[in-house]
Formats: sequence, structure tokens, C-alpha cells
Amino acid sequence: MLLNVGLAALWSLFIFIHARAFLETGELTLLAIVALETMVVTMFLFRREASAANVSALALVATALGTFSTLLMAPIERSGVPSFVTIPIQLLGLSMAIVALATLSRSFGLAPANRGVKTSGMYRFVRHPLYASYLVTFVGYVLAYPAPRNLALLGLCLAGQLLRMTLEERLLCRDQSYREYAARTPFRLVPGVY
Repeated sequence: MLLNVGLAALWSLFIFIHARAFLETGELTLLAIVALETMVVTMFLFRREASAANVSALALVATALGTFSTLLMAPIERSGVPSFVTIPIQLLGLSMAIVALATLSRSFGLAPANRGVKTSGMYRFVRHPLYASYLVTFVGYVLAYPAPRNLALLGLCLAGQLLRMTLEERLLCRDQSYREYAARTPFRLVPGVY
């Protein structure tokens, strides 16, 4: 319950800041990012029960850093990087996230857990396309708004995502179907790289 209340408060603040910035600038990517975060919160609330979960202190810290740090970003200090560079990066990441979230459906969660192994869609190419999509989206965001605060939050998000991914895989590897999937899909975030 406390997690739901905290998430709702952060999400509300995020929406307020980004809606206000959209009204000032007219930048549609700000609304698209609000839509993505709204989709994430909604899916979290209607997620399937996990058959196994890691709710250790380390897993919860990794989850908080990887998930909530981006909700603290703000569209401040517009950069000199042209919009024709930053907008396509953000839209690519947002599109990837929508496809990954649609594939996960009710198997989506925040803390490392097993809510069923997904192997279709983008999951055929990498084991964690949602984490990859978040990184693409928010790299584009920070290129557009490179305030030190946003850079630091992106670093925290990356550290949290990498730790959460490691903890999640450790938990999922207890499942034979995930071990078989991981053997067929060797890359975590970027096909052919990592």
C-alpha cells in the first residue's frame, strides 16, 4: 500500500511538471513521456500475482532507483541539441516501451519477480527490452534537457536498472523455461552487444 501511495504521488508530480512544461513549450514528446509513465503506473496496479519475487532491501533499492528516478526528471535547461535529434530518440524509446509493455501485459511488475516468461515480440531479440527502451527514451530526454539533476538521475536509473536486471535474472533462472529462453536469447539489452 505504501508503495502504491508513493508511486501515485511521484507520478502526479511528474504529470504536473510535464503538463505545465508542455503548455509552455508545446513539445509533444513531453506528453508522450507522460503517457508512457501513466501506462506503467496503470499496468503496475493491474499486474498478475508473482509466483516468486525478490523483495530484499537490495532489490527494493534497485527497483526504486531504476523506476522512480526518472519520475524526478524535469524539462529544465534546454540544450543546444536540435529537436530533430532529440525527438526521434525519445520517440524510438517510447515506441519500444509500448511494444514491450504490450507484450508483458499483466506480467509487468517493478521488483524482480516471476510473473510468467515472455518470449515474443521484442523479447525474441533481447531479454530486457523494456529496460532498454527506458534508457533510449531518457537518454533522448537528457540530451534535450541536460541539467545536472537530470544527468545524475539518468545515472541512478542506469545503475538501478542494471542491478535490478541482475537480481531479476538470478530469480528467473530458477525457472527451467527462463533458462531455455536465456540460452536462445543471449543478449540482455542490445542485440549483438550486451
